[in-house]
Amino acid sequence: MKAKLSTKNPKDWFVFWRDNEGRIFKKRLGINRIKSIPERREFGRQLVAQMNLVLKDGIAIIDPPAVKVLRDIVDGKKNSLRHRSWQSYTYAINAFEKWLPQKDIRMQEITRNDARDFLDSLSKAGQKGKSINGMRGFLTAIFNHYADRNEGYINPFKGTPKRQQQVGKNIAFTMDQQAELWAVMKPELRLFTRFIYFTYIRPLELLRLRLSDLHMDMGHIVIQGHQSKNKRQQSVVIPDSFLSELQAMGYNKMPRDWYLFGRGLKPGPVPLGRNSVSAAHSKLLESLSYSKDLTLYSWKHTGVIAAYKAKIGPYEIMRQLRHHSLDMTMIYLKSLGLERNEQFGMLMK
Repeated sequence: MKAKLSTKNPKDWFVFWRDNEGRIFKKRLGINRIKSIPERREFGRQLVAQMNLVLKDGIAIIDPPAVKVLRDIVDGKKNSLRHRSWQSYTYAINAFEKWLPQKDIRMQEITRNDARDFLDSLSKAGQKGKSINGMRGFLTAIFNHYADRNEGYINPFKGTPKRQQQVGKNIAFTMDQQAELWAVMKPELRLFTRFIYFTYIRPLELLRLRLSDLHMDMGHIVIQGHQSKNKRQQSVVIPDSFLSELQAMGYNKMPRDWYLFGRGLKPGPVPLGRNSVSAAHSKLLESLSYSKDLTLYSWKHTGVIAAYKAKIGPYEIMRQLRHHSLDMTMIYLKSLGLERNEQFGMLMK
């Protein structure tokens, strides 16, 4: 059993061989992307020689299809990924598989041009820059995982250009809405929203916090790595005005392993479901005929606007938001309409 080079179809050269049962196996490894016929023929000769080295005892040693490799990588990390993250990785693989012109293509056969063409196809299908960049990020991460374990492999998605993203608009509560809501909310829901307003902690992270994560003597809250969105342990400041409010609530007298917001949105040993708070919050806003664009996250936006108006600098806001760069924070501030050059506005005559 020996490998041979097929050149019958000018557009589809490949190396092939048969196993003992007569089944045909093919390998291309990007041979058809070589424009020069002499260079393509030389590449094919080398590929034939390589394959003949791995065809032993009538058994073809071949790599599994790329999509299977990618799925195995993600499935292998399933226990360490949040369910939504696992779904996002799987969705990216499904989209890539649907686009692939050859379903049996191997990892080594996928080129940078393939990665670019795939991302271009998403754009042509009407997907926006943010969605395409998200897909690019997930596939880059999976291919990086493979590259880390296969010396010499070049990630085809690494270095592909990001798409331009439109800065979306994040909606905050007006001062009147803020006052009205805090006046009619039940105390537990009001406290939950005030945590978001002052600390910028995400709602789901708040539901995972335990009393041991509150360090009121130090004036900060620790978000553990397994609780945070980015898997890194970080901390946020408790503003003095909010700290005095919390100190009066007697958290230091409760068991440290209790959840900050357990069943009934009260401190306790039983965690609360992820959607229960947003459902109660949405129901209240609906009863007051508020815009559907307003959500629990609007309390974070409202708090950021309050900080900006209080002349707190972008760097300090960045740290409290736990953003990885000032550029990220400036884009976020722009989405809130906070891009006016205050110094220029005040001093220009």
